[in-house]
Amino acid sequence: MMRESKGKGHSTIDDDFFSEARAPQLGLPLKTPVTNSFDTFRRYREVSCSSHHDDVGNVRVLFIHGMQADPNQYKAQVVAEAGFNLLAPDMGTKWLCLGSLFAFAAILALIVVLGHTVYERTRKNSPNVKYIGWTLYAIFAIISIYLFNVANAYVWHAKFHQCVKQMRRNILDHSPHAIVASSFGAAVTVELMNQGHWR
Repeated sequence: MMRESKGKGHSTIDDDFFSEARAPQLGLPLKTPVTNSFDTFRRYREVSCSSHHDDVGNVRVLFIHGMQADPNQYKAQVVAEAGFNLLAPDMGTKWLCLGSLFAFAAILALIVVLGHTVYERTRKNSPNVKYIGWTLYAIFAIISIYLFNVANAYVWHAKFHQCVKQMRRNILDHSPHAIVASSFGAAVTVELMNQGHWR
C-alpha cells in the first residue's frame, strides 16, 4: 500500500500497491501478465512519464533492504533503473545473517562431536553410567541451543534499533519523498512511523 502524508507529501510503497489488481487504476496496459510487483513499478514509471511528463529524477527514494539482502539486490536496481534518485544504504544485515548461521552450525557441530565422545566413553560402561552421561549431554545440548537463541535475539534486537537510527539519519540528511521497503526493511519503516520519524 502507498501511504501519503497530506502535510509532507511523503509516501511509503510496498509490493501490494503495484499489484496486478491495481494496474488498471494506474493506467497500465495488461497485454503481458504481471509476474512481479516491481515489474509493474517499472511499467508504472514508463506510463506515468510518457503521459504526465514526470521528472522522476527529482524524486528521492529511500530503499530499505531486507534481512538477507543488500542495496545491490534486484528490487533496488529496479527502482534505480526506473530513473528515481535512489538512496540505498547498506544496513549490514546480510553479513549478520551469515554470522548467525555459522555460529549455529558451529554449536551443532560441537553438540554432534560431544555426542560421539559420550557414546565412545560410555558404550562399554554400566547402564547407570550411560544414563548419567547421556543426561548430562542432553542438558548441555539444550542449554547451548537456548543460550544461542537468547544471544542471537539480543544481537538482532540491537541491530534492529541500530538500523532504525541509521534510516532516521538518512531521512534527516536527505529528506526522501518516498520509502520503498522490503521484508526486514518494512519492519524498520513501521518503527520509524511509530516513532514519528516518517509519516
